[in-house]
Amino acid sequence: MDQHIVQSRRPDGGCDAASHPVPATEAAGRRVLAYLRLLPMAEERRLELTLEVLRGLAASPADERTTAQAMTLLHERLRKPEVRDALPTVPAPVCLPLMRGHMVPEEMDRRPWLSQAARLAQGYTRLTGRLSVLKPRVILPMLFAVLVLMHLLARKLS
Repeated sequence: MDQHIVQSRRPDGGCDAASHPVPATEAAGRRVLAYLRLLPMAEERRLELTLEVLRGLAASPADERTTAQAMTLLHERLRKPEVRDALPTVPAPVCLPLMRGHMVPEEMDRRPWLSQAARLAQGYTRLTGRLSVLKPRVILPMLFAVLVLMHLLARKLS
């Protein structure tokens, strides 16, 4: 028979170092009860359903007395109309609302090296406050330096 280890609790709320084995049916009952505590139902009905599941589990062969089997039995009982009708229903959307807008592709940069050089020049202009960096005699060497750095970086990464 499958057994689970559960730590026993001391009166002060702590756990003892020694633990004792718990039969699979008890572990399954705890799991079913924990599941049912999440459902909005009366405590009496919750305990009745747990007892029904444990009786159904006891009627099954010893090797099938697992927590998974207990949860299967619980789901079968929860699908019964008398149990399902007793649970309050909460209206919920089937799926989240969709944003039905048009998707516009982002424009692709055809010459990224020029764009990066222009951004570099704009950053330099912002830092220094001088516009002379935008002259061709300044930007072409900067562009060459950027291309050399990109080439060296590509060689190093490959």
